[in-house]
Amino acid sequence: MPTEKHQLRRPSIRLLEITALRAHERIIPSRVRMIKADLEKTGKMKTPLWVEKDHLIVLNGHHRLAALKELGCRLVPAFLLDYDAVEVGVCPGSRIISIDKQSVIAAGLSQSLFPPRSSLHTLHLKIPVTATPLAALRNSGF
Repeated sequence: MPTEKHQLRRPSIRLLEITALRAHERIIPSRVRMIKADLEKTGKMKTPLWVEKDHLIVLNGHHRLAALKELGCRLVPAFLLDYDAVEVGVCPGSRIISIDKQSVIAAGLSQSLFPPRSSLHTLHLKIPVTATPLAALRNSGF
């Protein structure tokens, strides 16, 4: 469990180059299509990705990342997180038996990806609601 010190830190949101991010899970194409359609309809990215700050491993938001790539976005809003402040477990219904932080980092660095929706990351603080216009994510000069 995260220490009290980590629980009090608010995650910082950044616009990151989409090509710098590393996945640790594969995606479900039908889910990407659904998210892409919603992004096109609203014109906004409402939920930033959760990204581990040291290696830029995506912890939460693989399908959103894939949808943004398909939409031609160059930037992605992301909360950069200290992985010490995040808990990881197996996602309910997953085909894997166990997962830990070291295996998540290793998967992201090696691109030997876990099946879709394998990990469940949990933060013990409120994540602020945001709405980043897609136009800003397509324009690298933002």
